[in-house]
Order: sequence, then structure tokens, then C-alpha cells
Amino acid sequence: MIPVLAFPLGVLGLASLATTVAAFDNSRFDNVAVYWGQNSYGATHTDVANFQKPISFYCDDDAIDVFPVAFLNGFFAAGGLPEMNLANTCNNVDNATFPGSELPNCQALAPDIKACQAKGKIVTLSLGGATGAVGFSSDAQAVTFADQIWNLFLGGTSSTRPFGTAILDGVDLDIEGGNNSGYIAFVNQLRSHFNGASKQDNWARTISPNPNVKVYVGAPGSPTAAGGGYQTPDKLASIAKQMRNSFPSFGGIMLWDASQARANSRYDLAMKNALVAAGGTGFTFPACTAPPFVSGTSYTAGNTVSFGGYIWQAKFFADQPPANDPSSAWSAISACGGSGSSSSTPTSIHSSSTTSSPPPSSTSSSHSSTPPSSTTSSTAPTASAGTCAGVAAWSSAVPYPGGSQVVSGINSVTPWGHLWTAKWWSEADVPGGSAGDWTDDGPCTTANVVTPATVLNIFANTSELLEVHLATLAGNPPKAAGTAARLSRAFRF
Repeated sequence: MIPVLAFPLGVLGLASLATTVAAFDNSRFDNVAVYWGQNSYGATHTDVANFQKPISFYCDDDAIDVFPVAFLNGFFAAGGLPEMNLANTCNNVDNATFPGSELPNCQALAPDIKACQAKGKIVTLSLGGATGAVGFSSDAQAVTFADQIWNLFLGGTSSTRPFGTAILDGVDLDIEGGNNSGYIAFVNQLRSHFNGASKQDNWARTISPNPNVKVYVGAPGSPTAAGGGYQTPDKLASIAKQMRNSFPSFGGIMLWDASQARANSRYDLAMKNALVAAGGTGFTFPACTAPPFVSGTSYTAGNTVSFGGYIWQAKFFADQPPANDPSSAWSAISACGGSGSSSSTPTSIHSSSTTSSPPPSSTSSSHSSTPPSSTTSSTAPTASAGTCAGVAAWSSAVPYPGGSQVVSGINSVTPWGHLWTAKWWSEADVPGGSAGDWTDDGPCTTANVVTPATVLNIFANTSELLEVHLATLAGNPPKAAGTAARLSRAFRF
């Protein structure tokens, strides 16, 4: 599975692994997210002692930073309410349900959730799952559902609150079936709620042009947690370390699930220690040591080139420029700084805040750009024409607030494209197009450096996040994109 993990920007630093518990900090490279709620260990074992414990049991140290609670597995069930199943902890068979519905009353979990949040943990609600009955028939239905989720689990109010007075920190998407209709409207509606609320919306952060959004390496927490893909602690730590040093969007490791990882000799703790040892802060772009891509040249499998802020490796015969496309002959094996010579100087990544416009409140999937209203949002650092450092390539799938910068217009005349700045909120309107959303700041004289949005564009092209990392390391083509991968692209920040 490839959940669409979405975490808010932390404002307090995460201390080194120790006896104290610190607040979640999304800017770090050593976070660990572990799913809780499905008692995966109990599905494959009979020793009850290791079955899933209350969520507060897993919050006693700094091993785990984020807990997606899995799953709200049905969007529209009896009584007009969703359906939720938390396995041996709370479900609609063993626990009371709200009248006329299949939604269990799990209000007894409120103290445990609050205890984890008080220790700096992020607790989100995961929607979907492998057997989830999910999806929308229209944008209007998606908006209504977003209102309901807000009132039932997040910052809204309702007489039907499955977790009582506990307010979850956001929403996680694990959409493994159905179509992708309505999800953008769903996200936008949730974001509109959080924009006026006191708690940050970890989901809303995933649709803003936000250079601090992170990509996590997903893996089973033990050999019995999934049908395949398990790696020994040393192997996964090695993969994570290489990703941490290769991509500035790397945020840490995601595991399925808490019960499996805990029983597997504290696999979660081993991963946390490995990430901390690799370094939780700071990123220096590796030099573009591979030769620049040369148009008209034929490359064979294994050849490497520098192009567009990445080092790419040919998966098989290649004669076209590298592209963030699953059908491309190239795999990105690292971000890099400079224009593609072995003498390129590594550069460091920075972040800043600026003022930009919010997304439109319209529930229609089509979009017309409108002038902005003012609000505060995190965006990429301001670049100047010439270097274009830290600026992602424009994408039709990404909504851009006013002030956002992108690179567009890459061709034989301007091989690094032009730098463009959004005049106001823009979505699906190409820079230089008739909509007039963008200001041309001039040509780039060096490659734009990779940002989290473009990294996710590469990684989201498979249905298993871990497998794409392994495939990239081996120079093998990733497998075809699934529904969840398509949703990842739809909700890129």
C-alpha cells in the first residue's frame, strides 16, 4: 500500500532519542510514522501477549513520531455515518455503535489519544485500507463528507464523536481502491476548515506548494506484516540513509504496523536509532558528478547522466531526455546541485515563509484562476532568474498560491527553462499561457534544484513506496502506478 502521508509543520525541535519525549518536527529527516489500529500481529499469530495494545502504550519513548489510526474503512454506511474498524481495540461488532449506524463508539480511547498528543506525537485518522469501501460520486458529496469528518474527528462539533473530546491532528489517505473522483474537493474543503481553526491541518499541507513536505520510505514492520518487502534492520537503515543523503524531501520511515514492529525486537526503535545516527537536520545537495545529458546521444542500461537537478540512470536503451514519468527510460537515483559537471559544487537547502493565497472554496474539479485573498502559507524560498535554485518544475496537478515560483519552458533554446512567479492562485494554467497567471522572471542559467514536490512526483509512480526506492537503487524500472499512486499525484503539494 502507499498511504498518502500528510504531516503538519512542527515548530518545536525533535530531540535526540532519549528518555524525554519532544514535539513532532516535520522539517527533520529522522521521523518514524507507524500505523496503529489493525492489530496486524494478531492476524498472523496466536500469542495474545503481543496483540495490539492501546495507542498510549506505544507513546512512551521517542521511537514513533506519528500514529495514523487505521482505519475509517467505509465512507457512507448505515445512518448516514461512516464506518470504522480498529480491530481488537474498537469495532462495530464488539463495541456499542451510535444509534442506527455502523460507527463504533470509541470514546474510551480519548484519554490515550490525548496522552500521546501531550507527548508531542501526531495522531491522524487513516481513511481507506485494503478492503475499504471508499470513493465519491461527485465533488458535492466529497465536500459534504469533508464537513462530516471535520465534525466527527477533527476540530468541529457533533453529538456523534467516536473519540469523544479528543481532536485528531489531521487525516491520512490510504486509498487502495475505487476512483479518484472528488478527492481534491474533499481536501480543499478540509483545508478551508483548518484555515479558520486553531489546530494545523496535516492534510491541507499536502496540497500547498510547500518545500517542507516530506516523503517517507514505507516498509513492513516484520516478516509477517505483509506478503513481501520486509527488510532486515540493517538493510532498511542502509536504504534510508542513502535516501536521506540523496533527496531533500526524505522525512523518515513509515512502518506497518505498531503491533508487528514492537514484537519484532522493537523494529521501530531500531529504525529510529538508525535515522538519528544518519542525522536529523541539514541537507547538502550532492554534486552532479554524472556527465550532462546530451540530446541525440544513445544511452545503454546503467549509463548515468545529470539533468534537471538529478542524477539519472538508464533502465534500458534511452535516447530521450530524462522525465518524471513511469514509462521513461530513466530512474532518478539522486538529487544533485549544479548544471551537471563533475566539478559542480554541492548546495544546501533552506526554507522560508511568505504570504500567499488560499485555495478556492469551489467544489468543482475544473478551475479558473482568481485573484488571491491574503493568508499566510509556507512556500519555497524566493529564487532569482539565473540560478533557479530550489524551484520545482511547473505541474498541472499542483495548485499554486500567489507568490509561488516554478520553472517552465524547458527546450533546446532555454535548456533550464524560465523562472515564473504566480501573480495569484493558479491551478492548471501553464506559465506563459492565455490566463496570465504568471510573471516571467527570465531564463534560468543553471538547473533548478530538486524540491520535495518533484521528488514525490518520481516516487509516487509506483504502488509501493519502498519498492520504488529499491528499484531506484538497483536501476530497475518501477512497477506500474496504482490507484493510490494516482491519488498521490493528485494531492501533490
